[in-house]
Amino acid sequence: MLKNRLVRSATHEAMADKNGFPTERLFKLYEGLAKGGVGLIITGYAYVSRDGKSAAMLGIDSDKLIPKYRELVDQVHQNGARIAMQINHFGRQTTKEMTGSQPISSSAVKEKVFLVKPREMSEDDIERIIEAFAQSARRVKEIGFDDQC
Repeated sequence: MLKNRLVRSATHEAMADKNGFPTERLFKLYEGLAKGGVGLIITGYAYVSRDGKSAAMLGIDSDKLIPKYRELVDQVHQNGARIAMQINHFGRQTTKEMTGSQPISSSAVKEKVFLVKPREMSEDDIERIIEAFAQSARRVKEIGFDDQC
């Protein structure tokens, strides 16, 4: 149960390092929100696979991230708030420069903001991304993000 109905909705903070780790700036932001009385913080989106990331975006694609996120979750909890993570794959709404590979999507239709034409996903890509979401959800639960608010 939440202590109140103040919810900080998911946004893109752009406060992750190049490997998807939360930065000290993000720790301070979330600490301020929790101390300020927010009942629930929803993180900015976190990519489940490197081919679905955007600039300065949080990652949740590796077990190496678990200890740092545990620190973040513990800090939020110690300051009286709950925290949930939004997991994401950007699909075609990214660039080769951000992902290191051609963006992928359900179809090879040009994206209108980045003006990128993605590669159509194969069945193997689809299975891989499904598994990436499953593993990311496992990490989120293992870390201690709140799932019952």
